[in-house]
Amino acid sequence: MLETLSVALPSLEDVPVELTNELARMSGLSNEALWEAARSVMPAKEQTRLRTLSSAQHKRALKPFELQTLNELRKEYGRFTLRKAQAYALLRQRGLYSPAAA
Repeated sequence: MLETLSVALPSLEDVPVELTNELARMSGLSNEALWEAARSVMPAKEQTRLRTLSSAQHKRALKPFELQTLNELRKEYGRFTLRKAQAYALLRQRGLYSPAAA
């Protein structure tokens, strides 16, 4: 499992310092707050826009403002993913989450 995660998850070398610090601070969150973070989802409007722009990019060249929006949404999606992964990792360390039981 750990081998799979090390391949699947992005390297933290490219993560902005403020996000790395946020991930580190998550260890001080309550179990309830960690569950909330683990179950969080990107807002539907942003998900739809991300899918729409990703799809459009495969069909045509995006306009500069579209490309900028797509890049921002991808970064936000990455931040969501890292926060969720950190929350699940901490819950697992606390014995509150088992991937096999999920």
